Amino acid sequence: MLDLSHGQELNDVSWETVELTARVPTAMADFFERQGPTPARVGCRRAFPRFYLRGKAVLRSDTKFFGVYTVDASRKGIRFFCPIQLLPKLHVCLQLPNVREFEVEIVRCCRLEDRCYDCGAVFISGI
Repeated sequence: MLDLSHGQELNDVSWETVELTARVPTAMADFFERQGPTPARVGCRRAFPRFYLRGKAVLRSDTKFFGVYTVDASRKGIRFFCPIQLLPKLHVCLQLPNVREFEVEIVRCCRLEDRCYDCGAVFISGI
C-alpha cells in the first residue's frame, strides 16, 4: 500500500522529459491541500476505503511518457488526471515518487478540460 505521506518530488529527469503533462481542473483550487481518507458517500459500495494521494506521477504507455497528477487511491485502484484520453482495458505503467513502477488497467476516462482527463484504474502488478 502507498504511504499516505508519499514524497511530492519526482525524479526531475523523468518529469522534465515527458511528452505532455496534465492540468489540474480549475475548479480544484485546493487540490494539493487535501489529505487523509476521502469522505464516504451514502450508499457507497466500494470494497476498500480511498485516501487522497495528491502529487505528480509519470505514466508510460508503450514508448510514450506523460506527466499525470494522482488524485486518490485504494488497495484496488487509483485515480489520476491525464493529459490524453486513455481507453478502458488499456494497460499502462505508473511511477510515483519513491515507489517503483506498477502496472494498471484503465477502467474509465472522462474529459474534464483541455489536457485534463479524469482516469480510474485498477492495479495489475507492482506495489
